[in-house]
Amino acid sequence: MALKQQVVPDVTKIESAGGDKKGGKAPPPKKGAPASKDTEPDAVTEESQYVKEMKEAVKIEKSLLRFRLVQIRNWSLQRLNSTRQTALNTYKKFDDWIQVA
Repeated sequence: MALKQQVVPDVTKIESAGGDKKGGKAPPPKKGAPASKDTEPDAVTEESQYVKEMKEAVKIEKSLLRFRLVQIRNWSLQRLNSTRQTALNTYKKFDDWIQVA
């Protein structure tokens, strides 16, 4: 169950995919106006090995954190359920005592 809960959508990818809420394209630049950065083709830049390692380390730490948070949540829910069951049993006993008295 904890492994299923680890799958969380990456918010950065969702935001970049969503982009413009209107769904339309940006208007073309006016004649004579300098071209903006968005219209120029992006040069392909390769990340260094250190950046790749750091991103992988962050990804691993995120997955460990998600796992631990899911474990804590499951433990908390189990404790709450057992406490509630104990309280309900106690109230049943109190009800029986009141009816006997």
